[in-house]
Amino acid sequence: MKTIILAAALRLFFPLFIFFSFYILIRGHNHPGGGFIGGLILVIPFIFHVLIHGAKETQEKLFLKRVYSLRRKEQESDLGYSIRNIGYRLRGLIPWYSRQDKDRVLVKQYVIEPLHIIPVGLSLSLIAGILPLFLGEAFLTGVWAKAALPLIGKIGTTLLFDIGVYILVSAVVLKITMEMSKS
Repeated sequence: MKTIILAAALRLFFPLFIFFSFYILIRGHNHPGGGFIGGLILVIPFIFHVLIHGAKETQEKLFLKRVYSLRRKEQESDLGYSIRNIGYRLRGLIPWYSRQDKDRVLVKQYVIEPLHIIPVGLSLSLIAGILPLFLGEAFLTGVWAKAALPLIGKIGTTLLFDIGVYILVSAVVLKITMEMSKS
């Protein structure tokens, strides 16, 4: 179901969904919302991308990462080559930078697999539960820092737990979506 209108709308709304999911995650620290709802909102643009472009193209475009390096020029010093290579890689971090250099070489290619992200979310949630034990509190008791951050408020173990749930839920739903769309 590849339509031009949906593809254009997705490009517009993709970052909005991601920022809104972060907002719900941080807002849920002190109000209703949090990691579960934020994780579900985070996955919405990925689901739409799979519906519009298919699982294979989504995997290649969003989850396949390539690391390039530049070829070494003749009689180039180690320092000059390193500086030129670092500059090239930093330019590649800019989303709108798309110049294709003819002297680049593919160094590494890897796939970001949602199944490998799940343990990160579980670990963060477990750490949030274990930290109060070191302070003589019960498992999963909320412990807050004394200082507050602007716009967020006091940071505590509940935020760490929410971030773990956020990562876990988004990875699980992404994995389910990718597997269901392949068959």
